[in-house]
Amino acid sequence: MKKIFGAVAAVLPMWAGSGIDIRTASLPTAVVNHPYTPPALAVIGGGGCVPNNLSLSLAAGRLPEGIDLSPAGFFSGTPVREGVFAFTVRVANDCAAVEREFLLRVEGPALLRLDPRELVFCYRSGDPPPAPQTVQVSGTWPAQAYRIEPVDAPWLAARPLRGRTPPEGSAMRHDPVEVSVDGSGLRPGEYRGWLRVEAWEADNAPRIPVVLRVSAPVLVEIDRPSKRTGDIH
Repeated sequence: MKKIFGAVAAVLPMWAGSGIDIRTASLPTAVVNHPYTPPALAVIGGGGCVPNNLSLSLAAGRLPEGIDLSPAGFFSGTPVREGVFAFTVRVANDCAAVEREFLLRVEGPALLRLDPRELVFCYRSGDPPPAPQTVQVSGTWPAQAYRIEPVDAPWLAARPLRGRTPPEGSAMRHDPVEVSVDGSGLRPGEYRGWLRVEAWEADNAPRIPVVLRVSAPVLVEIDRPSKRTGDIH
């Protein structure tokens, strides 16, 4: 499903010199069956009109079913089906009015994916750290910002390449994350932690286990020359 962000057409003045402007340029994508509570539409101007009782309303088109627009410019409600909805918002006071066109996209819930299912590192005390490994993050929404964090593992670190799933049309199918461990100071044994990825729009927060196996250093015996008894001349 192609992702379309809210787009805006030129402001259509109802009266020249109104001094009113809708500054919001686009609307965030809504998620079906999830409450939609974006910031209020930003409106400026109208101070030359007394009283300046600015009020917003739907002038044309239609909002997604389940979504309402308040006179103060707040969208609220829960969309019940997916789609792209075009509509025009009108803001007016007692002296003038302007209109602006918007597109609002309603999508299915975003889902994140992690691959592989598990990471295993082996570290011998005193040796250099093991080579980093790669986790692949992908999702059903393109260009979706995410964060990935260690859980119960202070020895674990994750560094995403972009911190977003690939954009629409990208040749890449995932965002690579470099995963590294620091076993210095840990006693020999097996340590377990998790990597968890999440995003505010996502319906899930997948995680993968990470295992760090620390072994004792190799003790090297140094051959010492033995004392030999012999005749003393």
